[in-house]
Amino acid sequence: MKFVAAIAFVILVAVAQAQQDESHKKAAENMRQCAIETGTTKEAATRLRRGDFTDADDNAKCFIRCFFKRAGFLNDNEEIQKDIMISKLGGNEGSHEKKVEAINKCALETGANNCEHAYNVYKCFRTEIPVPADYGRPTPA
Repeated sequence: MKFVAAIAFVILVAVAQAQQDESHKKAAENMRQCAIETGTTKEAATRLRRGDFTDADDNAKCFIRCFFKRAGFLNDNEEIQKDIMISKLGGNEGSHEKKVEAINKCALETGANNCEHAYNVYKCFRTEIPVPADYGRPTPA
């Protein structure tokens, strides 16, 4: 019986890892497409992904909006979809409740236009829930 439970656990972990890998691949593809659409450099996109908002220009702000649209964080009316953000966004170690609090707070951000609105929401979230220092870097072997 313990053996069956152990096998079931291993399968569950493998499925969860596969789903996470697929989610990361989709996010990377969305980032690539949005960088092309908005004229954002790969370096600028990577900085934003890691929570570095230095030198964020209008293209970078529209990059965030594009990513939010593709991820489902913004609906067709440019309204933040908090439930989807909560289910998809990660952050540094911390509680689920802290993430929910941050998203609820940051969803209230505004901007002069749709790009700035999405950017301000993302910047607020990353200020509240920082990206882990090793985020997006290869794991040492």
